[in-house]
Amino acid sequence: MPTPISIELEDLRKNLELRHGAGAPLSSPIQYRQSRNYFTPDEWYEVLVEKLVTSEARWLDVGCGRNLMPGNTALSEILAKRCSHLVGIDPDSNVLENEYVHERVQGMIDDYKPSTNQGFDLITFRMVVEHIEDPGACSSSIQNLIKPGGKVVIYTVDKWSTTALCARFSPLWFHHLAKDGLWGTDEKDTFPVQYRMNTRNTLNRLFEKSGFTPVFMKSLPDVFLWKFPKLHWGEIQLIKMLEAVRLPQIDPCMLAVYEKVETHQSTR
Repeated sequence: MPTPISIELEDLRKNLELRHGAGAPLSSPIQYRQSRNYFTPDEWYEVLVEKLVTSEARWLDVGCGRNLMPGNTALSEILAKRCSHLVGIDPDSNVLENEYVHERVQGMIDDYKPSTNQGFDLITFRMVVEHIEDPGACSSSIQNLIKPGGKVVIYTVDKWSTTALCARFSPLWFHHLAKDGLWGTDEKDTFPVQYRMNTRNTLNRLFEKSGFTPVFMKSLPDVFLWKFPKLHWGEIQLIKMLEAVRLPQIDPCMLAVYEKVETHQSTR
């Protein structure tokens, strides 16, 4: 029977200290967010993966690029040292610059042939599935690569969020302009989006068909105005207000975990 995954506020606060250094002063936007018990989707993802990476874990990070946990160097180093083997795969050459993974693979997951048939205990997709063109082929590859009882973590922007809707109907050059202005993202880290694999129903259907069961699913409101303190204050207020009256958030992300059923037979 799969074990449900639980994340507590204390877990998120400890991760925040790791992100910024224990005892280090936090910026006023971060202090305000913490005072309202708001943590970003990135921070939730970091805590979740930290709980799943064990010393025996064989871990495949799909679409990792040059980073493991952008914004959390300390956790990247801890998890890279903790796990048994860490493979980073990405079709872009920036994966070759990744200093945390133990093995770098430039290519698509659909074409990946591991050097051993041991399988993986954990496969992570951090802001990746929104770029996937063929969800069926991707889920089949996951099914073949992961061990029975292994877990898949999906962290993606919700297809119906404001950010996703804007991205769907705007050219790629505008994506970079917006990301650079809000987050300082490098142009070579901006890629075309497909939005074929980032709704709850789509993910559940794909993974259940491949012999997985959901063990964690959470919708997390995102923020993007932290460079503008007064606007950011209003952004957090709006998130908390919508949360209180149980209305949909404006810019949600999805964080999900699927576990491969022990009795399911791989086609590998």
